[in-house]
Amino acid sequence: MKALITGATRGPGKAIAIKFARAGFETYAMGRDRVALEDIRSEAGVQPMALDLTDRDAVRLVVEGMQPDVIVHSALRWPDITDFSKLAEAEIDMALEVNLSASWHLTRVALPSMLAKESGAIIVITPEITGNDLLKQAISAAGKSFADGFHSEYASKGISASHFFSGRAQHELVAEQALNMVHAKFGGTFLNAH
Repeated sequence: MKALITGATRGPGKAIAIKFARAGFETYAMGRDRVALEDIRSEAGVQPMALDLTDRDAVRLVVEGMQPDVIVHSALRWPDITDFSKLAEAEIDMALEVNLSASWHLTRVALPSMLAKESGAIIVITPEITGNDLLKQAISAAGKSFADGFHSEYASKGISASHFFSGRAQHELVAEQALNMVHAKFGGTFLNAH
């Protein structure tokens, strides 16, 4: 069973990619940092995919060819500034593009193969918000709403969606929750000898 993990070079994405690979998934780790991806490949045997999630043509080619069974959206990129009134338009656009639009487009590209199989799982990871960061709060709420709405629309067709918040020290916990959710959906059908 194939799992595609975005944002797999650090944080929850890295923990999830390692956890899924060790659990027997054919795990594809997507990120922009080639060195970090190679380290994860060496550590856990994932298939590294060095590309930018916002490069829609490249993502489309990869996803259509791969036809993942599970997608974990954990790519997150934020401006350095948290005061919304001081953000440049480009910083807002970047945050929306990476944290929402690119993930939603990736899901849309993968959806036909999941519908044909009547099986699939989407997991959306967003940051646990501490403090008053309006941009993170809005994007995190939109990510959760996307997972909830997607699940409502596609669960009857065999495709589930879940959302998890991830704090700075919770990467292993979130990885375990994601794996448990997928295990509950698919049982042990994804396991192989590792």
